Amino acid sequence: MDKYIFFYKDKDTDDRDCVKYIESVPSFSGVGLCGACFHTSFDYTDPIYDNVLTILTRKEFNKLYSFDREMSKLGYSTSISENPEKREQALKLIQGIQPIYDKLNSEGNRMLFEKVIEEEHEYLMYEFTLTEDILREIFSHYSRDYKDRGVITWIYDDLKECGYEFAHSCGYITKQNERYFDYEKLGYDLLQDDNFYQLSDGRVVSFNV
Repeated sequence: MDKYIFFYKDKDTDDRDCVKYIESVPSFSGVGLCGACFHTSFDYTDPIYDNVLTILTRKEFNKLYSFDREMSKLGYSTSISENPEKREQALKLIQGIQPIYDKLNSEGNRMLFEKVIEEEHEYLMYEFTLTEDILREIFSHYSRDYKDRGVITWIYDDLKECGYEFAHSCGYITKQNERYFDYEKLGYDLLQDDNFYQLSDGRVVSFNV
């Protein structure tokens, strides 16, 4: 079983973090939203159901948020594990929410996720002028399970541009030292980091990891 499962996608947005995942099994820790570049607790203001794409019904969707709130009241993992009464209450909550997790782990949700990823890959190909072969190359190198637009921070034209943008974003460059800076060498050095990968066409992809 995968560690994370597709939960929902925000509709009609170009937000990098529009695809949301949760852990594939319920636990005393409640429910955490995650993606390629974020991991956070559930918001206590429910997202608007009509604005998301999910396999869950409105009732199931809202029940998942209610489950997290109830776990929060019990104190989440540490408090629950140390208190037999709270543990019993938490186990009942998990039993009640299990059918929703079963639905999210179902073949139907995997098929919906495949359609979402197809849309996400079309977005990436358009946004960064990628061919299908280059897109496959990117995701064959990416070491985590996410497959949506949030995986890619940016794609640079070459090592020199990658080094230039990185050096300036980190504040390494001043008027006094810029003429001595070897941006291409820095770009090459960055390839030793899992955040960067040089594609077969010479461009450099920066990952959210």
